[in-house]
Amino acid sequence: MPNLDIQIKGLALCHFDESNGNWRVFFPKAENHDFKIIVEKFNTTGRLLSLREYVIPTATRMNLVSKQITGLATAQNNVTSSLNIFTLHNEPITLTSEISKYAGLLTLHNCFLKSRFHPDSPLEVDIWDFRQPVDPPTPQNPPTKEWVDRKTVATEFLTSFETDSDSSVEITMQTDFEIRSESILSVKQEDDVKYVVTFSNDCEGANCETESDFKFFYEIIDETGFNIKRRFELILVDPPPGRGRMGNPCGGIIVQGDELSIPNGL
Repeated sequence: MPNLDIQIKGLALCHFDESNGNWRVFFPKAENHDFKIIVEKFNTTGRLLSLREYVIPTATRMNLVSKQITGLATAQNNVTSSLNIFTLHNEPITLTSEISKYAGLLTLHNCFLKSRFHPDSPLEVDIWDFRQPVDPPTPQNPPTKEWVDRKTVATEFLTSFETDSDSSVEITMQTDFEIRSESILSVKQEDDVKYVVTFSNDCEGANCETESDFKFFYEIIDETGFNIKRRFELILVDPPPGRGRMGNPCGGIIVQGDELSIPNGL
């Protein structure tokens, strides 16, 4: 049974690097979102023993490396339930090189990743296509808004490990934006204990219940590279009461294979 879970919640763009087998995760910086690492410790009955939260500075580069891990509980990548932004635009996606646009950049070394729906209330969204004319809009050439699809979208990504006692996962962090700093967070495994490490970029503001956060992904996308000038918006279908306290309305997205261009230095 897995006794170490790594979770990714909130605004996160995930990409699998086939050249080295690592996952890259890009977190857009967004208002009302505190990017942080949450470490939870549970006993065998599921009782929470401790909880620690670490707020991470803007544009922190992070590497997660497992040490002396016995094996992956889920030995395959499965992100089929997540939204692929390439399938919306139908043209390659290029990330911006402006490091200040990112809340954080994470590399998962030798990890498998799977997407999953919200465990209590899966999110159903309407997808809208907003197009802008190449020339300034006029009454004869206005912007357009078109409904595309209705989907249930994944809100979390997860990888799980089976570990031996005294094994660990290490998260190295480095930031060179404003003040350069380096640090290591090491989570050491113990007998009869389960750890859950969460990279959270979820909304904690008052507007989360009514506003779509999908727009913030375009903060880390170089839109000048698009042939068709448009954005997509995700709107919740029948949002449940208290949705604003449950996180943002869109969750994570993926871009697969050669469909994503990552500038040098990221």
